[in-house]
Amino acid sequence: MSITASDLLDVQAVASDSPPALADGLRAIIRADAQDAAQTQALVTDEVTEEVLLAALVAVVPDALERHVAQGIVAEATAAGLRDVGRKARAYGVRTVLPWVLSILRGDVIELGRLQVERVPGPNGYGLHIPEGGPLTADVVSDSLARIRTVLGDVPLVCSSWILDPALQEDLPTGNLAAFARRFAIEVADDPNAGSGSDAVVKFVFHRPLAEVMDEDAVVPTTSLERAVARRLRSG
Repeated sequence: MSITASDLLDVQAVASDSPPALADGLRAIIRADAQDAAQTQALVTDEVTEEVLLAALVAVVPDALERHVAQGIVAEATAAGLRDVGRKARAYGVRTVLPWVLSILRGDVIELGRLQVERVPGPNGYGLHIPEGGPLTADVVSDSLARIRTVLGDVPLVCSSWILDPALQEDLPTGNLAAFARRFAIEVADDPNAGSGSDAVVKFVFHRPLAEVMDEDAVVPTTSLERAVARRLRSG
């Protein structure tokens, strides 16, 4: 059985057609030298439903594959990265994470094992990202970092994540997240978007809005991580 574009993105077969202008706009972003945030935002009007947007993303998979090949991205990273589209769509809705999805299709971010990495460095190094998935055990993280080094070389790696919060290491000192954090030299910087960490942690841990998680009657934590996060947030 042949593999379809829907299979590559790990999305349900999309029956809806999308407006040609939407697919053409996505195609132009995938082919551009850099992703334009304003151009991306302008494509998703109120009339564009999740189904229509997914159909357009499926339509531009050949363009994404062509770009990955031209940039020399290894097939393993392409296959793993494209599956993140379906993963993000199911967890958050593809409309809300379209810039990220396009960074995957463009090959700006690739997935090698358990971690994802940006292919263009920032001021402090190449950005690491932690996709939703299995546990961050020492073995899978080490394997992923080794794969990243094989592709990018011995380059500096940087990670900005709520997972590295020292408070979380205090609450769960023997867990996988604390072990992951200990791989880094932690710097706690002033955040111009104060409060964004709280929004991020509930998004990834609970998949719920912050206001709901703050309501003890609405959300009851069931895991050690959920209990630690909820306790910190609700205690101020």
